Amino acid sequence: MRGHDSFAACRFFRSLGLAYAALTLAGCGDDSTSNPGGESPARLTVPLEGAVSGVPLQAGQTTHYVTELHVPSDIRSVQAAELDVQATMLGVTLEGIPASSLARALLARLGGAPLNAVTYLRVGTDSATVCSDGISYGPFTAAYTSSLTVDPPTATMDEATLQIVNAGSFFICLSITPDFDATMSLDDLEADVTQEDCAAPADFSGRWVGTYQCGNSCNGFPFGGDIELIVTQDGTSASYTDDGGDMYTGTVCGDVFRFRRVGPVDDDEVGSLTLEGVNQATKHSTWRTTAEPHCGGNCVDQLTRVTP
Repeated sequence: MRGHDSFAACRFFRSLGLAYAALTLAGCGDDSTSNPGGESPARLTVPLEGAVSGVPLQAGQTTHYVTELHVPSDIRSVQAAELDVQATMLGVTLEGIPASSLARALLARLGGAPLNAVTYLRVGTDSATVCSDGISYGPFTAAYTSSLTVDPPTATMDEATLQIVNAGSFFICLSITPDFDATMSLDDLEADVTQEDCAAPADFSGRWVGTYQCGNSCNGFPFGGDIELIVTQDGTSASYTDDGGDMYTGTVCGDVFRFRRVGPVDDDEVGSLTLEGVNQATKHSTWRTTAEPHCGGNCVDQLTRVTP
């Protein structure tokens, strides 16, 4: 568990929609171009393909629904994203009837009164803890009458969430408290996102040495020491092995190498290695154990390349 760092991997979800929902995708552009300002916001609609389907809801009870989302390998980083909650919730079906066409017949079936539901969306890196300590968005109140209204209708994704999503895979927890009984499904997600174009990939290959410092949520005591990395790179694809024998793979986008730990491990780690000079780099990551009691923390490594 050495050299843990803070989120990332140059693959990513085009949008992060929500409602009773999850997140979305957006692909990587030409690695030979550079656009420091990023692109203009673009509307993205991504089908969930059955990821959220047939979820049972009970009146007055909160239902937590956890699902994992994976980022495609050709995805680039997102600079900003606004979740269109109302548009996403138009993709919800209740008892098989789309929210966009709820009418008196459905209201009569479910009690004859307007239907209301309060939803939270939480984003995190651990399926066991995302519902309790994930980054929270909401509450969003949906009112189903002859049409659908959501308050607030949108939500802006913060930097911490962008880092988690940009890491390549993550978990979402949907917490739903309705005033009716039903089964719910969600077809797709909607968001307006600004993506970052990748500059030509920098060269990270070689032997890197330095020190690392990590936090620990379980005992509050930071830990650290010396670290050595051997990085191999082929264009925009890169991997490294640390002196503890752990392997990490990811993608290079400009001066940033985003990675995730691979193989059977007791703790997960995602992060980014950023080139600060020809032979100087800083590594940020976050780590979390895969078993109880789910310890974790953020890390910072200061590295120098000693062998090109």
